[in-house]
Amino acid sequence: MLKQPCEVVSEPLAIIRADSSLSRLLNMFQRRRYGFARVVESKGAGALLTLPDVLGLYQDGTLRSSLRLDDVGSNAFSMPSKSTIREVLGEMFDRRIRRVFVSRTRGFIWDRSIIEHLFSPAVLARMTHRGFGDLLEMPVSGIGTITAKEARGRMQLREAAALLKAEPGQCLVFNGKVVTPWDLVMTPWEKGELKVVSS
Repeated sequence: MLKQPCEVVSEPLAIIRADSSLSRLLNMFQRRRYGFARVVESKGAGALLTLPDVLGLYQDGTLRSSLRLDDVGSNAFSMPSKSTIREVLGEMFDRRIRRVFVSRTRGFIWDRSIIEHLFSPAVLARMTHRGFGDLLEMPVSGIGTITAKEARGRMQLREAAALLKAEPGQCLVFNGKVVTPWDLVMTPWEKGELKVVSS
């Protein structure tokens, strides 16, 4: 994958007009199973919109749900620290997840931490001298983990959204479950339990 051109391994970005409704955006995220979209204005200018950007809409009352973390959390997936980067990436792609926990810890590795590691100056220098060969065979223990925030299962989604909005990439954990921005927006949306309040 690292040797292929970007257009071969990339996933097409959803495009939505700036004057589209929030419901249309969420339906697009749901169809694509991907929380990114390019928002374009009539003059062609555009911006990237992500699910973490949508989290702030809980705070201003645009999004409302009576669900709690217990209702939206999913089982945390973990792998041993000796697992290779290749193995972890394979599980991420197969399961369509962005975070893998290191077994018996609250620490997790996410797709961006892998990218930051692989393209760090030290690893790039190593690739220059030794090539790509064993790059993905390195254990994930060499990648710094992020410690997930502890939460209560009865926490309201609005409160959880404020916590995750403050720290991009972060997730919440409770009782072996994990909650991500997808869980806070798309899971209630898919259950018909997310209300979009227009101003």
